[in-house]
Amino acid sequence: MRQARDALATFRANRQIDLVRQFLGLRTGEPTPLPGVAEFLAATALEATLDSYRRPGWTVLAGDVHGLPWMGTPLGSASHGTWGRHDACGTVAKLNRGRTECPTCPPESDSRTHRARANDPHLLYLVRYRHWHKFGHGDDRRVRAHLRAGARVVQVLAATHAEVVIGESALKRRHREHAVGARPTMPFTFGTGTEVLPTRIPVDLTTVLPSGRDVTHRYID
Repeated sequence: MRQARDALATFRANRQIDLVRQFLGLRTGEPTPLPGVAEFLAATALEATLDSYRRPGWTVLAGDVHGLPWMGTPLGSASHGTWGRHDACGTVAKLNRGRTECPTCPPESDSRTHRARANDPHLLYLVRYRHWHKFGHGDDRRVRAHLRAGARVVQVLAATHAEVVIGESALKRRHREHAVGARPTMPFTFGTGTEVLPTRIPVDLTTVLPSGRDVTHRYID
């Protein structure tokens, strides 16, 4: 109960002990129990966490915070997360601290989720720098950023955003064990190297994106 004792001392020093006593419903003269202090800390932590998920158009229904200050009681590391109801249609969905988009309603006009961008034009690319290949997805600016960093284009296919994302995911699964990780001599655009392979590993984007339209010529002088 050391954490509770420390918290109690802090509350007294800051003259906030009345908040704890009011929360516990204590009468004048009753001592402030350490388990009650722990309960107060847990309740306020939960409320603060739930508050970070509240946003217009959604009603928070349930949430938990694994690792609350229960003063030594093991809670494990699992959490079911925080869930809410979309007021417009009644859909229940898991919330996040960023923007939560209803999975049932049409995407909002400024949405950047994969669902909203599913039919947008997109690129799956393969570039080379020295003895490394880098595959990835993005737009024209992304491909040209690799070129400015010193890489050269090997293959670029155009398709919908949804098709390209599926294709890239297939490449990641296929070549996960061959990923080399970041190297100081790689272009900064290669990032952490999770999609970087030795050039000895053959890569043909058409095997994962057969519907793609070859636009490699746009990036070769």
